[in-house]
Amino acid sequence: MFDRVALAGMGDEELISALTAATRGEAAMAARRLALVAEVTARQCEDEDDVIAHQVVDGWAFAKAQVGAAC
Repeated sequence: MFDRVALAGMGDEELISALTAATRGEAAMAARRLALVAEVTARQCEDEDDVIAHQVVDGWAFAKAQVGAAC
């Protein structure tokens, strides 16, 4: 999956710099994913009233199903 020959050719500072950049990119993607999950949840749950909140399948269940299917 990764070219170890190319990685082996990197100097120590270059390797650490690449690792730092990859970690930042991963954190940014995780933050975006969490923002998307929050938006799906908000759209399903923000307009719940007391009747809907006590149903077997409520907004939280719909949001969970949608997020689960997408992930």
